[in-house]
Amino acid sequence: MNKTVDVLGKPVEITVTSRGVKALQKLSGPVSAEMELLFSCMLRKRVLIREGIKENSVPVMENLNLFFHAVMTDHCNLSDYESLADIPITDFPTTKQAQLVPKWLKIDYKSGKWRGDFGYTKTG
Repeated sequence: MNKTVDVLGKPVEITVTSRGVKALQKLSGPVSAEMELLFSCMLRKRVLIREGIKENSVPVMENLNLFFHAVMTDHCNLSDYESLADIPITDFPTTKQAQLVPKWLKIDYKSGKWRGDFGYTKTG
């Protein structure tokens, strides 16, 4: 499935693989794909699939919504945490969040896990 949706006034090209579409069709309720861009000592980008519909998300297809979230850490000492998932984050303070929205998102479902990637160049 290929579709372009508007996120914060910017077009984002969405690709959901056939495996991803089949997995979405089997869900009992909707999920939201969060494109997270983390600002810290280094940048990190990841796609999180969360149950339910997230506030301010954009519908993509049945059982799939999308939103973008720029976040930051309070400090750079990442060795204090067992995993990157444990790092406390807060919203990134910017009035121009739309400028950070990526151009494309790809979602797949493989080996029982959601996988996603997004990027800023036209090719995805």
